[in-house]
Order: sequence, then structure tokens, then C-alpha cells
Amino acid sequence: APAFLANRVLCVNVLTAGQEALSPVFAGFTEADMDERFAAADWTRLETGSPVLVGAAVSFDCRVSQVTDVGTHHVLFCEVDGIVAEGAAEGLIYFSRGYHPIRAA
Repeated sequence: APAFLANRVLCVNVLTAGQEALSPVFAGFTEADMDERFAAADWTRLETGSPVLVGAAVSFDCRVSQVTDVGTHHVLFCEVDGIVAEGAAEGLIYFSRGYHPIRAA
């Protein structure tokens, strides 16, 4: 959160089923530091300069437009500056304590 609040830019990368191993790394469930997290994949950049995951189902390059504190969390509202869609037919969600691929209808 401190990096997002300071930089005011971010990229939301929607993982594919084949990228499931990245989720726990970036969620902080491993011992990987920030440099090791980013070394686990290939990245590019768009308008904001935020890291865009190569091969993600879709990536939303965003600028933070508003931050609202709710309890112990920050809710970030963002405006999308750029979108990359790699054409993947499936994404990945975490639901009911597990990962599940979702496919386009």
C-alpha cells in the first residue's frame, strides 16, 4: 500500500490459470522480497510506467484518483489510462479458499 499511495499509479494484472504460482508470491505468502517477486515473471510498461505482466489475461494501467480508508484498509479508486489484452481465453479467480480458472463464454 505505501508504494501505491506514494506513486499514485498501479497496474491491475488479471492472471491466467498458467500464472497461478505468481499469486501467492505477490500476496506475501512466501519469503520473496520485492525484487524476487518481480524477478519471477516478465514485465513491460505502458502510460503510467507501472509494471505490466507479460502474458496476463488483461492488464489495466491506472492512476489513483481517490483513496478512502475503510477500517484497517485503503480502498483505491482508479482511472484506467491503458489496457492490454493478450487474448487469453481464461482468467484466474480465488474463491472458497482455492484458485479456479474462468473461461470466456
